[in-house]
Amino acid sequence: SPSDWTSLAATDFSNPENTGFIDNFSLLPRVQDDFFYFRFDGFIFIDSAGAYEFRTTSNDGSRLILNGDTIVNNDGIHDLVTVTSHTVDLATGPQRITVDFFDHAEADSLLVEYRGPDTDTIWTSIPDAVLSTTRPEEIEGNEETPPEEEIVGTEDRPGEPVCRIFPNPAEQHNINVIVTRSDDRPV
Repeated sequence: SPSDWTSLAATDFSNPENTGFIDNFSLLPRVQDDFFYFRFDGFIFIDSAGAYEFRTTSNDGSRLILNGDTIVNNDGIHDLVTVTSHTVDLATGPQRITVDFFDHAEADSLLVEYRGPDTDTIWTSIPDAVLSTTRPEEIEGNEETPPEEEIVGTEDRPGEPVCRIFPNPAEQHNINVIVTRSDDRPV
């Protein structure tokens, strides 16, 4: 019911009415004018490592999750409001980004921006070119082949556990972990 649409916490993202792919954060695919929600999930590619900030401007609620951490919480029923993240240090390469949005009634709007070394520290709408639904190694024709196995541990400390994880990158439904010791003692 419309009275339930008051926050992102009241939104059930587990059973979407529609799914698909779009190039950027857009509300245009909506199928109604009020009482709708979106979850955008993919990767933002960072070319220059350094300090970044993110912000959402929305009517109604939004949140931005980067690499599993909620860094922008712009939740609730409200007119156009901008909320800015704290500064986050990012390495080069793909960073997991999720933006959630819901609209209660009347006006609706969502703008997602960032600033940092890739934008000459100027607030910029995140461009299509740096967003993707896949990591670069998952894109067909990519010349970079990820290693089959990643070894986590230390070679120079005998007897310390060594953890082997594969495939690399692991997928949520397909991950194997083997823990061994270099001296063959049980772990």
